[in-house]
Amino acid sequence: MWFNYTFVIPWTDVINLTAFVEKLPIPVDEIKIFNASIRVDPNARLERVDLPKTVTSEQEFTYKIVVKSNVYDPQASATVVFIDADTGEVVYSWSSRVELKKGLNTIVVKAKAPRVEPKKIFGFEVAPTVKKFIVNATVNGYNVYPEDDTLTTTVYVSSKIPLLTWAFIGALALIILLLILVMVSLLARKTVTIRRTRYL
Repeated sequence: MWFNYTFVIPWTDVINLTAFVEKLPIPVDEIKIFNASIRVDPNARLERVDLPKTVTSEQEFTYKIVVKSNVYDPQASATVVFIDADTGEVVYSWSSRVELKKGLNTIVVKAKAPRVEPKKIFGFEVAPTVKKFIVNATVNGYNVYPEDDTLTTTVYVSSKIPLLTWAFIGALALIILLLILVMVSLLARKTVTIRRTRYL
């Protein structure tokens, strides 16, 4: 007689199974106990890459790579590449050997955002621009399931606000303030009633 059972394999490298086989009525010598250990293939899965959604041009920032592994691997490696979405050019690359412990691993990386130029008119920087970058992260190690070793995400890099833009914003604010003062002054003059004194 055969019994089939389906279960989800836990995140581990070994599954220990124990089976009790008994026949009713139960004579003591009819109880059978079977133990088995099943080795699970090694796997390191790239869970996520925690990146800020937007960074400023040439800003230093940190991001995290979260990897889940079912075995200890002291010789694993991680790679992160930033690719300009418009040109396909690699603008930033980081790679390092990492030690993966059994369970959840967090790798913290410091980086510097790529340089993004502001919008220019006649050679003058007039407005900030935002560029999209594709981020590819990969983990390599003692692993037989390569399909879950790579993640792709995006990050937006904004240029620094040009000095001319700050000057324009300041001038605009000053003009608006002056207009408000003129309007208040005109309204105050209109509402003031002048009483003339009559002399007899």
